[in-house]
Amino acid sequence: NLRANVWTVNEGAQLRHTHREQEELYLVLEGTAQIEAGGKLYKLGERDTVVVPAGMAHQLSNIGVGPLTYLAVAAPAVSNDMICD
Repeated sequence: NLRANVWTVNEGAQLRHTHREQEELYLVLEGTAQIEAGGKLYKLGERDTVVVPAGMAHQLSNIGVGPLTYLAVAAPAVSNDMICD
């Protein structure tokens, strides 16, 4: 009842969005990320995680040098759940 994807984004990339129903866990595999969620900033290095509740707007940014690779796990596994801001 969950979905999981591995993503790689370029240095400086940002994505702000919200999920209607899905809670989402981010795990950094390589690089450095910053996630803004609920008015708080989280800086994540390799093997760091953060969970974002459903309905909370959040922005993931690659603040490191070089690419950022991360695992995103979300539940429940519904399609078309993302709203881009």
